[in-house]
Amino acid sequence: MQKKKNLLETAQRYLEIGFAPIPCHAPHLERKCTCRLGVDCVSPGKHPAIPWQRFQTKKIDKDQLLIWFGDGGMYEDKNIGLITGAISSNIFAIDVDIGPGKDGADSLQQLQMANDDLPPTMETVTGGHGRHLFFRAPPGVRIITDKNVLGRGVDVRGEGGFVVAGGSTHANGREYVCDFDEVVDAPGWLIDLVVEGAHHEGHGRGLQASTNSDNPFKADDGREGVMVRVILSTICNYFRDNQRLPTEQQLVEIGFPIYVEKVKSRADSLDAEGRGIKLFTLRASYQLYRAKRGDLRVLQKAKEDLAASLSRDGTIAQAFAPIVVAAAPVISIDEDDWDKPGVTTEITSEIVVKREQLRIADWSIQRFVGEPPAVEWLIEGIIPRGIPMLLAAIGGLGKSFLSLDLAMKVAGGGSSWDDEAQFALGGKVVAAGPVVFLTAEDSSASIHRRLDKIGNEGLRDKAKQNMYVVPLPDAGGAFPFIAEDSNGLHHTPGYAELRKQLLALGEVSLIIFDPLQAFVHADVTADPAAAQFWWSTMSELCAVTKATILVSHHMRKEGSFSIKRASDARQAIRGTTALVDGARLVYGLWSLPDNEDQEICKLLELEPGQNNVACGAVVKSNEFADQDIRTFKRGESGLLVDCTGEIDELMADAASVTGDQKRAIFKEIDKRWANGAPFSPSPRARTNSFIYWLVQSYALPKKIAEKKMHGWMNNGDLVAAHNDQAKQQGLKVSAAGAPSHTPHGGSYAD
Repeated sequence: MQKKKNLLETAQRYLEIGFAPIPCHAPHLERKCTCRLGVDCVSPGKHPAIPWQRFQTKKIDKDQLLIWFGDGGMYEDKNIGLITGAISSNIFAIDVDIGPGKDGADSLQQLQMANDDLPPTMETVTGGHGRHLFFRAPPGVRIITDKNVLGRGVDVRGEGGFVVAGGSTHANGREYVCDFDEVVDAPGWLIDLVVEGAHHEGHGRGLQASTNSDNPFKADDGREGVMVRVILSTICNYFRDNQRLPTEQQLVEIGFPIYVEKVKSRADSLDAEGRGIKLFTLRASYQLYRAKRGDLRVLQKAKEDLAASLSRDGTIAQAFAPIVVAAAPVISIDEDDWDKPGVTTEITSEIVVKREQLRIADWSIQRFVGEPPAVEWLIEGIIPRGIPMLLAAIGGLGKSFLSLDLAMKVAGGGSSWDDEAQFALGGKVVAAGPVVFLTAEDSSASIHRRLDKIGNEGLRDKAKQNMYVVPLPDAGGAFPFIAEDSNGLHHTPGYAELRKQLLALGEVSLIIFDPLQAFVHADVTADPAAAQFWWSTMSELCAVTKATILVSHHMRKEGSFSIKRASDARQAIRGTTALVDGARLVYGLWSLPDNEDQEICKLLELEPGQNNVACGAVVKSNEFADQDIRTFKRGESGLLVDCTGEIDELMADAASVTGDQKRAIFKEIDKRWANGAPFSPSPRARTNSFIYWLVQSYALPKKIAEKKMHGWMNNGDLVAAHNDQAKQQGLKVSAAGAPSHTPHGGSYAD
């Protein structure tokens, strides 16, 4: 596959028309298809690369397309599909099969002769020389999705359907080419033939299987439909008889002979067509995986029946206990096999242990009496040990540099009395030990330069034996830990190997993955299930390595420069709420609003508008972490360092107003009141703003000016009153603020 550099542009063009574009798998020179089936795929490059059912009702936006098809996106080198039906402005497609032995062209001609010519509309010529004709149906009209609806070889893709889009590549190497003409309204006679419920003599089978079936990714071939039904019925029957799921081997041994009998074919001929034992085993593995997650609706009836029977002469909890495939208490497995589908287990480094049945009676409050265990910290009061966490920031603030700095300080830390205290992210680093840092964006040279700027020679020397930094661009390239395809969410072989190597290192204190997007080929930003799968993976890795796992991620640009509170920063993190909720802790870094940036930079004598200052805080925590907002400034090395204390001292200095200055300020207030042009106490006043005047006249930061005004008003020195000359509210010196000696003949007290 060659990289399609214009795929994002093509997808955005479809989006502007009103379509819902989604990523599809693509043909592959060696593997036949980029999906998990590879050479066994019966429809290479023609099926979605994601579970797309939710996008039949959920709108797709430009941000989502950027994640999928942008530079470095999960599917930038794949194909594009177009969901048809209501979600795509009620556009449907007529799919005409054209070629030797295909009747589509003749059927289309007969259709038009019997009714009327189809009007010119947007059309795609497929890589196989077929045609996709796009029409728009009236609002509220549901169009059928099925084969041979308008004649042999003339399919319709409406509600619940999709087609491969222009810009994609066919298995034969040819491109799908779209003319991007206007999509016109379908003529009335065509609507009558394709609306749901219409009768098509000799053609069609009602709704396409993908609309209502348990597996929307199966191919259209009828034998595969039989295959899936046999697998599902075998799973249910086995569960009823044994109160547990079969193993993959058991499922194949029982189900495959039934499948061969039902399709009335020889097993060897099925293998030759790619619909034999290999495909059956892959489908069986996938359905077992879905059963394990509780996604098989057909299995629920079997579980309910079993629960009803057990409630009469057993314990109902037995029926709904976590499903296992083990007959014995403990199963020994190879480390390479830890993630094989079909096993619902707790994972350890060497064995897979059967989950114990829940017993509520074992969990009385007596378990929680006495002194609770203390939290073990990586950064004191901020980041606990042994948890998965997210570090989120907008681009350009330097979260990768901060992560590398933390890694160095953990790897080079110590506990002897003469060790220099190390600080990161606003707290003291109190844990030390081995660190593994995987970066998917920085080169070896870039990492080398950054390491040279961190800490001192002594710290770097201590970290030598404890720190492993892997710049993936120079180490074979980034690879996903989890991926999602037609068989669902799964771990990759690359992650299994990484996990094995991490365990071989022994106990690790900190593992950093930078950034999240590079290690996930699933839609964690939009799909809560994918986000949950990611954090479950990270939690398991924490459990077996005992490490804190830090994953860096991006904030949305929109609204990120108006963040004032930690809750605002949490909302600005890109992705579904499950991406934040699934992490045990989230630390956010954000730029200050322009006016605050200017004030802080002025205090620190830094250039404003250059990301020289930022704020950071724990924005979500499952522990009692310090969630105070801290301020950071850019040091000489380019690293953000905590300067909260320094700013507090500068603010205190700036807040001081001498007695002479106060008398001069009150004289000005009194003079303006007497002249009918009083100061406005409103911080948003456009004219005669007292706060603005204080800032300009006494070089006070705006926050300090506001604080001064409110302080004088709270203690009664100043009041807001109606000025008769100005006919509006204004700021006035009160009797308490001005002694008997007024500005007309006396002086003001301090």
